[in-house]
Amino acid sequence: LELALVTGGIIRKRMKLRVMANVIGKAKMATQFLGITILLISVWTATPALLPLAVATLVVAILLAVGSLFTYGL
Repeated sequence: LELALVTGGIIRKRMKLRVMANVIGKAKMATQFLGITILLISVWTATPALLPLAVATLVVAILLAVGSLFTYGL
């Protein structure tokens, strides 16, 4: 999904179209950051109870990536 978004951005830039981030894309990046942060904290502190929360957060990030793909208009 990321590759499709980046490719679409490159194509738009070459066509001299304005390339801007949308709200869903920003939310996707925030949830990715949060999910990876929770995952790292879980590993560093040996707290396996945090793993389901990290996975759920990353699943939300994937869903937001799909939503961003459609709203971005690729």
